[in-house]
Amino acid sequence: MKKAFTLAEVLITLGIIGVIASMTLPALIQKNNEKQIVVKLKKVYSMLQQAQLNITNEYGPLDSLITSNTSTGEVDENGDTILDYTNTEYLKSLFAKQLKVIKSCDAGVNCLGKLVYKLNGVKHGTGVYKDPTLILADGTRLFFGWTYSSCSNTQECLEVGIALPNSTKDRYVLGKDIFYFDVYKDKIVPEGNTKGKLSDSNCKTSSGGTGRSCTAWVIINENMDYLHCDDLEWDKKTKCK
Repeated sequence: MKKAFTLAEVLITLGIIGVIASMTLPALIQKNNEKQIVVKLKKVYSMLQQAQLNITNEYGPLDSLITSNTSTGEVDENGDTILDYTNTEYLKSLFAKQLKVIKSCDAGVNCLGKLVYKLNGVKHGTGVYKDPTLILADGTRLFFGWTYSSCSNTQECLEVGIALPNSTKDRYVLGKDIFYFDVYKDKIVPEGNTKGKLSDSNCKTSSGGTGRSCTAWVIINENMDYLHCDDLEWDKKTKCK
């Protein structure tokens, strides 16, 4: 007499496997997507560093390239005067020469094509970004923010945002798809506090979390676990598990 599983037993087993798969696959897919973002962001960071090195070698350090122009009437959190887009457009054109660009957008054009939201789910301002922008061959968008009147290795010269390609039709999210870098006289630094608890900065999903300070965490710790737990701390707990 041959022994075998009954049809009912096979169906029950397949059902159990299906339930387990439905519970684990989304998490695995999300983790894989986050790893891809880490790789892409580090690649863009390397590209920006090389571009700035080439610009410095050919044109000089950035502080020598920023000329006095009309102030916007605004100052940043350090009290430094924010200038209009004249210098920003110029620096954008220099970076464009070093990168594989398929499209360049001037200030005033919504070249991101999607609304921008904070990590806590709130729309970032109006949600529309109209900074001078470069679109790279792989779909990555580099948007260039304000330049500053005081430019050195302690005061940033320029702010560059990176919008990585995503599958969401209507939005980018800071800390998920958009990451910021601070460009100084002769160096580029990923934005984000590297001391204390990560939840003390704005790289958190709760109220007050814009997502602007997540870039350094992703570059240095090579994960996006701040999306899954809120007790991460620099140099102590750098992963959820």
